[in-house]
Amino acid sequence: MSEYKIYEIPLNTFDGISPPAWKRTVLVDPDSSDPLLSVAACGLDEQQAYFMLAYDGVEYASYNGHMYVSAGWLMKECPDQREGMELLCKVIEQFESLEE
Repeated sequence: MSEYKIYEIPLNTFDGISPPAWKRTVLVDPDSSDPLLSVAACGLDEQQAYFMLAYDGVEYASYNGHMYVSAGWLMKECPDQREGMELLCKVIEQFESLEE
């Protein structure tokens, strides 16, 4: 497993809602362009997601007791949550560009 960069998205990004820090946490693999988002933050039950991931052969990461999976897979599986996930990915791209 590679070393992930860990970002916590600021609360002011969420327009009036206050999700807990773990739901605002995004993992970034330096070797991939696809950030890992919390499956629960995207509306999936972690147990259900585990079986879906196993069936699809998709890897996941565990951080602070929560499951994180590629944004691309989540957008495919949860299209009704796509807009929120795209927002998170856009914020992460901005964070990454500031570090360069």
